[in-house]
Amino acid sequence: EREDTMWLGKVKKLSSKIRGVATQTNSGLERLGNSLSAKLSGELNAVNSELRKLQNQVGHEGLTMAKESQNISELNKLVKNLATEKSKSKSDSDPVISSEINSLKSEV
Repeated sequence: EREDTMWLGKVKKLSSKIRGVATQTNSGLERLGNSLSAKLSGELNAVNSELRKLQNQVGHEGLTMAKESQNISELNKLVKNLATEKSKSKSDSDPVISSEINSLKSEV
C-alpha cells in the first residue's frame, strides 16, 4: 500500500507538470495566433488600400478615355459636315477641291 501511495504521488506531480506545460503551451499559442492575426490584418488593410487606389485610377482613366472618344466622334461629325458643305458649294467649280473633300470623307 505504501508503494501505491508513492506511485500515486508521483502520478499526481507528473499530471500537475503536464497541466502546467499544457497551460503555458496554450497561452503561447494564443499569443502567437493573436500576433499573426494582427500582422495579417495590417497587411490585408494595406493591400485593400492599394487596390482601392488602383480601382479609382482605372475608373478615372476610363472616364477620360470615354470623353476623348466622344470628342473624336464629334470631331468626325464636324469634318463630315464641313466636307459635305464644301462639296456642295465648291464641287462644281473646282475638281481638285472636290477630290480632296471626297478623300477626307473616305478617311473619316
